[in-house]
Amino acid sequence: MRISSQACFMTYIFMLTVGSIGFAQAAGNEPTVDIVQAAYEREAQRGDARHDKNLRIRTVECSKGKIEREYLCWISFTSNADPAETLNFDVATVAETTEGWSLKSGLCRK
Repeated sequence: MRISSQACFMTYIFMLTVGSIGFAQAAGNEPTVDIVQAAYEREAQRGDARHDKNLRIRTVECSKGKIEREYLCWISFTSNADPAETLNFDVATVAETTEGWSLKSGLCRK
């Protein structure tokens, strides 16, 4: 796997943001890799061309947000379509709703 310099820069920005805002660690019911992957795939099924159907979530680290049942998540992912398996990063807001988990921002959700 190859890690881009943009990914390193985004890691730095994320750490500054989390450190300065002071999010509390999520406890218990935070999103997992499987939860975020399923939420992403549900969004992709809606037919938006911005979604990579080959995207695979690798890691998820979440902190509880200021809104009830929302989490700010640092996500690493790859695309099965990328032969170099470049490791990419994004920050996404993931929320638990009455219909299950959903992406509120990030990973192509605008």
